[in-house]
Amino acid sequence: MIERWWLRAVLYTLGLLRWAVAHDARAYALLTLPLWQPFLDALGRLRAREVFLKARDECPAYGRFLGEQGYRGSRRWCDVPVTTKENYVKRFAIEARCYCGRLAGRGQLAAWRPSGLEKGPPWT
Repeated sequence: MIERWWLRAVLYTLGLLRWAVAHDARAYALLTLPLWQPFLDALGRLRAREVFLKARDECPAYGRFLGEQGYRGSRRWCDVPVTTKENYVKRFAIEARCYCGRLAGRGQLAAWRPSGLEKGPPWT
């Protein structure tokens, strides 16, 4: 929980810095220089970690899934079990896969159809 709050504070602070830089086109263009790419890569990894921790803590299905798969809190991405349609999507109700175990409101569900499929329900 502490790690999640720390990540949130760091990402918020960096977000404010990005917002300030975004208002000056020349300063924003500096972010495309190779010098900044390792920093931006690390920032993306921090964001991914924060989303993972939020899902682990607030999505009932994901927390249960991690426990069933034997995940023990490693910081390495290669130790996080991979979710698939079979082992996650079909096993848990959609509400359990949402934050706080419920759909937040109207418009939360989107239907999609994989390219190449012309028949069948849109969620196949």
